[in-house]
Amino acid sequence: MTNKVWFITGASKGFGRILVNKLLKRGDKVAATSRSIESFADIKDSNFLALEVKNLADEQTVKQAVEKTIETFGAINILVNNAGYGLLGAFEEISDAEMRTEFDVNVFGTFNTIRNILPFMRKQKSGQIINISSIAGFVGYENWTAYNASKFAVVGFSDSLKHELKPLNIRVLCVMPGPFNTDFLNNNSLKVSDQRISDYKTNAVHSAWDEMNHKQEGDPDKAMDALIKLVDENNINIDQAFFGKWAYQGAKEQIKNIENQMNEISSLVEHLEYN
Repeated sequence: MTNKVWFITGASKGFGRILVNKLLKRGDKVAATSRSIESFADIKDSNFLALEVKNLADEQTVKQAVEKTIETFGAINILVNNAGYGLLGAFEEISDAEMRTEFDVNVFGTFNTIRNILPFMRKQKSGQIINISSIAGFVGYENWTAYNASKFAVVGFSDSLKHELKPLNIRVLCVMPGPFNTDFLNNNSLKVSDQRISDYKTNAVHSAWDEMNHKQEGDPDKAMDALIKLVDENNINIDQAFFGKWAYQGAKEQIKNIENQMNEISSLVEHLEYN
């Protein structure tokens, strides 16, 4: 599937930037968003459209970016919702404002791009939406409550959306990576709650993740190669994909744990209907 038009959010670094470079190299057209258009200053390619979107939660700004892409390239075939950041902290430590900002970027930004691109995909009777969630959208982790909640929201949303869009020939793929060697654990991508409550040991958890920074086993180049291959192969049976050994093993353990619990309480809860 070459010579397609991609719209990618959060493309200034990490997965997004790697994906942009790979797609341009193979001749696809790419519109990419960043909070600062200067982050794309080094890209000199007529197939690239740089879009400055400082706040994906601002629907009007997102709408303008989508319209500019359609005006420039005539279509959007594939949307990749990649923008997001981590928020570390136990739930009691996280303020309402911190939680809402996390959801604005990770969840409502995703909603806004999809809402504004769907009319064009419906008109062209085709398209693919790729939502980058996380293994943290399938498995809960200590002191990642807000991030877990936002990524679970993306997974649940994607799982429902796929049913709505399938009759319209628009596919939805939710990708759930584990730790990859990107800048995700850097201070500008990973925030820590302002409040500290000693009982929750957030400082120790933060130190452990900080120690992992740029030592993650996942290769982001291979991850984006896999993503492109999934798109090209267009396997209609795949709508969720766990990326990397950490994610794959974590998902298997979570599924096994759920099955064990279902078996343990089946006699209590399986038959709760009226006789």
